Amino acid sequence: MAVRFKLQLVVMADDNEVCIDDVVVLDKQHEQLEHIGLSLDEAKMLLLELQRQVVTRQIAAFLASRAACTNCGWRLGTKDHKTIVFRTLFGNLELASPRLRRCACQHDGPLSTSPLVELLPEHTAPELVYLESKWSSLVSYGLTVKALRDFLPIDARLSATSVRRNTLRVAQRCERDLYTQDEVVTRPSRSGQDLPGVVGIDGGYLRHWEHKHTHFVTIVGKSVPTGGEAKCFGFVQSQDSWPRRRLMATLRAQGLRSGPKLAFLSDGEDSIRSLQWHLSPRAQHLLDWFHLAMRLQRLRQFLVGLTHLDAAVGTQMQTALERTKWSLWHGKPKQAFDRFREVEWRMWQFGSHYAKFSALTHAVNEFQRYIDQNAHLIPDYGPRWRAGQVISTAFIESLVNSLLAKRFAKKQSMQWTPQGAHLLLQVRTRTLNGDLVSTFRKSYPDFSLVEERVHQHLIAA
Repeated sequence: MAVRFKLQLVVMADDNEVCIDDVVVLDKQHEQLEHIGLSLDEAKMLLLELQRQVVTRQIAAFLASRAACTNCGWRLGTKDHKTIVFRTLFGNLELASPRLRRCACQHDGPLSTSPLVELLPEHTAPELVYLESKWSSLVSYGLTVKALRDFLPIDARLSATSVRRNTLRVAQRCERDLYTQDEVVTRPSRSGQDLPGVVGIDGGYLRHWEHKHTHFVTIVGKSVPTGGEAKCFGFVQSQDSWPRRRLMATLRAQGLRSGPKLAFLSDGEDSIRSLQWHLSPRAQHLLDWFHLAMRLQRLRQFLVGLTHLDAAVGTQMQTALERTKWSLWHGKPKQAFDRFREVEWRMWQFGSHYAKFSALTHAVNEFQRYIDQNAHLIPDYGPRWRAGQVISTAFIESLVNSLLAKRFAKKQSMQWTPQGAHLLLQVRTRTLNGDLVSTFRKSYPDFSLVEERVHQHLIAA
């Protein structure tokens, strides 16, 4: 025996007139576990029918408010009708859209108007575009379609192509919002107090769609304020004319500004270092300790092998290397360079009987060039470390993985156009930062969704 459920919709107009409509009738069995509660298909049907009833009455009320001339109050004549398909989060709806004639008291303007076209300039509900954009920034376009179809009464004609198109439109809107901001965001404010913060920038490579055997550079960065939440940003250099404005907008959202208390960490790579100077010439520019330590560790491994050949000389070289490290840690690159000369001088004693001598020579020369080129960026790391300040770009290495590898599928050699990658990166960074909803509210002030920040460890999972 089944239990019958009837869902009715009660509509109350301004004059307190009550209208009751049957939305759906369900006959539910109750003999087995799988009968208990609403099934997913029933929930989808219920949402679709309820959406149809609500939207139909909303549209009818809107058209009724536009049926008369605003000047004389005369009821406008109907020229013809057409149908608009409105895509919503709970299904596609066909809406009748009348075209109304111009009133005789009006002598200017078009001969006819379509009020519904004015109300719905976009035929997709903002909430649906939001979910399409959010999920397609986290997973592939195809998986986004499957996820939406699984849990919502989405029309079967929804495709990865339409999701991609809507996502890139959202990204283009983000770009317009950025470029139409007042130019003041690109200049440091002279009022207020400077807050300390750290910005790290690194590059990644994506495979080019048109030129299959080439790659293009993608820049990602992260701003970490003291006592606040970090925010990330990214762009494709060839597609971004104003990267400095993008950085300043990120800093501004965190209450930071480009000043002496803002520190940029770099791995010493020429192009990244030049980009950082261009983005913020007034900030501190520091060499990251992690890459220094990695080069010292590589040299230490070579010296361990030399110790087996000659313990005395190998030990002396290790001591010189440790003194070099001490000098670098305390921000004394010239002293470090002088102390490292002992390593360079003594290594030639092993030139004829050390199998890895050529690799050692290359590592020594590379280390000397590295210190020479970045000496002006080496601070006293000790006080910064004891004060709890960031001295390593390890957080940027993980950012490259979460921003690029997890979505752009570097391991699978996914191919992208520079423009497509740049635009998708704007949506992805806003999703990770928890700023995507605010982007929608600029176009839809009453957009009601509440978005929590998407943590990177969830993305990595």
